[in-house]
Amino acid sequence: MRKNRVLPFGMMPTSWGLKGEAFAIAEAHYYYEGEELERELARIKHGDDAQAFAKMMLQIDHRYKKLTDYSFDLKMAELEHLNVDELMLRKVDIDLMHNKITDLEAAQNKARILHPPGVELEIALLEVDHKFNRISRHEFEKQRASLRDEPWIAIINSGFDAEKGIDGVFFEFDWNSKWVEFLKLNGYIGHTEDQIIDDWFSDVCRSHTAAELAGSLAPTHHLHRD
Repeated sequence: MRKNRVLPFGMMPTSWGLKGEAFAIAEAHYYYEGEELERELARIKHGDDAQAFAKMMLQIDHRYKKLTDYSFDLKMAELEHLNVDELMLRKVDIDLMHNKITDLEAAQNKARILHPPGVELEIALLEVDHKFNRISRHEFEKQRASLRDEPWIAIINSGFDAEKGIDGVFFEFDWNSKWVEFLKLNGYIGHTEDQIIDDWFSDVCRSHTAAELAGSLAPTHHLHRD
């Protein structure tokens, strides 16, 4: 607010001897108060620095309820000379801080900022899903391998059924289509994927058993001292 003054500031004894910024500040206090005084002081002290002046104006706007906390934080971020990606990441943090988005949405938004559309973005989003327990570890690895066009297989369960005796050991597999293609390229043929996997695993078991048997039958050499 501008004060009602009859005499110019220069005619007041308080102005005598003042020069430069000191005069301007005293003059501002003579003519203004409240919000207008703060803006005038900001102009005097920071008028030669556009960024500092703009920040002071935003702070005054915020202090006098002309900007919400959220709008103030966004506008302050825009003044920080960030590159496009840095500014977008900062805005995600501000959205999260003001409860505009959830932790999950913040992580997804950051992934989209940091990765261009394509396989690596899809993998980054899968990592977010795994981090927030939306998918299991093995499902993450399976989908990641499929996105990269890589064969993948894993044992997701195993155990022993005592009622079946020595045949009670079981393994449960999960795999992607690329793994079946890989087996077909290596000579495994079947009517169903399950049959192809069973044939492959049977060969693995036979190979492992044969290796153990060969090891147990290997001759033992003794050194004799004359």
